[in-house]
Amino acid sequence: MHAGGDFWAYEVCVAAGAFAGVAVKLGERDHRAHYPFVGDFRSAGGGISGYAFSGAAGLVGGGVSGPYCCGIAIQLSTAAVRAADPARRFDWNVPREFFVDFARIRRDNVLWVAVLANTFFWFLGSLLLLNIVLYATDVLRVDEAHSSYLLAALSLGIGIGSFFAGYASRGKIEQGMILPGLFGILAMAVFLSRPGIGYVTVATLLALLGMAGGFFVVPVNALIQRRPAAGNKGRTIAVANLLSFVGVALQPLAQYAMLRLGHPDPGRVFLVSAGMTVAMGVVLVRLMPELGPRALDWTRLRPRTTL
Repeated sequence: MHAGGDFWAYEVCVAAGAFAGVAVKLGERDHRAHYPFVGDFRSAGGGISGYAFSGAAGLVGGGVSGPYCCGIAIQLSTAAVRAADPARRFDWNVPREFFVDFARIRRDNVLWVAVLANTFFWFLGSLLLLNIVLYATDVLRVDEAHSSYLLAALSLGIGIGSFFAGYASRGKIEQGMILPGLFGILAMAVFLSRPGIGYVTVATLLALLGMAGGFFVVPVNALIQRRPAAGNKGRTIAVANLLSFVGVALQPLAQYAMLRLGHPDPGRVFLVSAGMTVAMGVVLVRLMPELGPRALDWTRLRPRTTL
């Protein structure tokens, strides 16, 4: 592929990743919360393109390093804030600290559901990112640039969904969005598993899947940000962050399990992802049964009683 095609496909991916990060930030702001993972979404735009541009390593490296350097500069320029718990001393026994905070999260059922849902979101995202590249290459038979456009469609969908989730929340943490967002991910994954669909249809379905993911993840992360007491908030976010990377690390194990079971083609992996989404939905509802009624209220599927 010529360098010009690589450049523009790369720019689309980075722009999509950056837009997703900014939109999630805005969605979280409308939930009266702060979203700490914008850098991860933004760097995802550069990292996504790394799948596609084996001959543009310098361009990819520069595109990833630039946003990180800007982020560090912005953080250094911000005013210092008071420590939430000034009397607390740093515990060098990191594993013990993690398990203590993990046990505290488990005692708060709502917070535990949010952390579990966030971990699943990152696991599923890492699984789908790799599968989209394989799907584009093995099923759609498109070149590297068009493969990257599919990833950009997913990122843009997450950004758009996150923005509208924040707008639709009306200034509060709307837990009623969690199950509808999960159902949207399920439905789009099932549609993507159908054979014989064209490139434009796949891109559209991926964008819709990303939008559903935005509606799912914004209230989840808002709960992680707002639910803990002020003195525990930073440690809670740290534990959730660590578990999100555990979710990412589980992706190779899932790929290995599918390999041992016959390694389904990329289309079938979408169907497997849909099955995992159903299982997670069942787990979340069992842990927090009020998610169902809140979803019905938010979607207006349950009529409200009037006098």
